[in-house]
Amino acid sequence: SKMIIQRRSFVSLASTRDDIVPAQKKNVREPPYPKIGDIVRYVDLDGGKVDGQVLVGKIALIQPVLTSTTGNQDKQWLLEIAELDDVGDGYFADYPMRDRRFKRALRKLPEVSPVLASYVRSSDAYKVPLDSNKVPIANFEQYKIDGYDGPAAVVINEEVVASDGERYIELKGMLLRDAAIVGLIGTVAAQFAYGTESAIIYAAGA
Repeated sequence: SKMIIQRRSFVSLASTRDDIVPAQKKNVREPPYPKIGDIVRYVDLDGGKVDGQVLVGKIALIQPVLTSTTGNQDKQWLLEIAELDDVGDGYFADYPMRDRRFKRALRKLPEVSPVLASYVRSSDAYKVPLDSNKVPIANFEQYKIDGYDGPAAVVINEEVVASDGERYIELKGMLLRDAAIVGLIGTVAAQFAYGTESAIIYAAGA
């Protein structure tokens, strides 16, 4: 009877372990696919440091690049990153408009790491977690690459486009009518004040 009890307890323990392992596998988090607007961490090897300077930026563009290896064409992804300004205490903000075009970098997809950043409206900046050395912490070392087919297509609502087109035509008509009325009033006023010749000149200019 003791042997039967031991066998039953062993079977129940083994079945419990079998139940736990799949559950642990299900909870493993996978890195996300990249998308435009993501905050990322990358390295600038021209930053003056031997191991490079760690920077934080925002994905501005994702474009495919075809590379030829052993006669086959493989699609890789190139990211255009807009560098963010480190304003201190883990806050990173957009550079002024006049400086942004000089703060662009191109990186291959495996060379950037997604960062779990939150936008702080009061500071107009992104809050990025830092380690003990004040280096930005990546949420994952790399994006998920397998199965990535590029940026998701933007769904266009045809009804909204048609409605906006009608509103544009209506607004344009109102502006033209208002301009014509103002021109007519100005012409009449010029005729009374300065005579017909001045009124003709005003009307031509209006």
